[in-house]
Amino acid sequence: MNIKVICPVCRKKGEIEVSETILKNAPRGLVAINIAKGTICSDSFIVYVDKNLNIRDYFTADFQIDLPKLFLEESSEEGMITDEDLTKYGINIDLIKLNISPTILAFILRGVFLGEKIIIVLDNERLIDTLSNFLINSTKKSFKIDMAIVSTEEYENNRKDYKKSLVIGKNELLNDRRKIINPKNIPIERRIVQQFFEELDDKMSLFLIRNEIQKAFEFSNFIAKKLRDKGEEKLDINILNSELQDKYQIKITPVYLKFLFDIVENNFKEKVPTSMKLVLKTIF
Repeated sequence: MNIKVICPVCRKKGEIEVSETILKNAPRGLVAINIAKGTICSDSFIVYVDKNLNIRDYFTADFQIDLPKLFLEESSEEGMITDEDLTKYGINIDLIKLNISPTILAFILRGVFLGEKIIIVLDNERLIDTLSNFLINSTKKSFKIDMAIVSTEEYENNRKDYKKSLVIGKNELLNDRRKIINPKNIPIERRIVQQFFEELDDKMSLFLIRNEIQKAFEFSNFIAKKLRDKGEEKLDINILNSELQDKYQIKITPVYLKFLFDIVENNFKEKVPTSMKLVLKTIF
């Protein structure tokens, strides 16, 4: 069967063929279809389709972006998540994946990483509870999350109270006063979310996203401390990156380093030298 799709980048329309068997047997009734370059246009993207042939979300993710390979909790018993843990935490991964689109989750992560006051507008009480528990658990060892989940009615009646907040609805961005979210410029958040949605095991889904958030915290905290200790003394970007890679035995790409610099400046409130940012600009 054919499904009409629209490229989220250039808006070109086209059709893709999808196996009915794949849709019927899809875990959670949702399937991610990777659209390669040249299929519809010159862009590659992901289409999320449910078993009723409804397109739930379009998602652009750079498949070439590598996240640093490190499991901070891998060797600790505390890091292992069980089915009992999900029940204890009150987290329903299926419910989250079926009702929160990858794009919206990427927006939420962006707000967490940059230390924004986040307001999420939802009306499904069951979803509210599990999403809140999910975000709190995912950030418990890392970022302090400043978040509230309110109903549509409460948001509409008190909209002025949320003018300074990052407000995210179920299907759209409602307020972004600081203009921190550009769907085209959050590649790391998108890659993290893509990894989360592709993982079929609920326990591993939570483990992976929690680990990525913790890594971002650890690495950006390392950079912030280095900048703080150096003070007015110049710090070379190559030396900084080498020290970070040596400490954690990882490889940091320029795009990931830029992501960390954003966190350092916005969440840790440490100024990244202009010279460092200029070096990164010449690479992209």
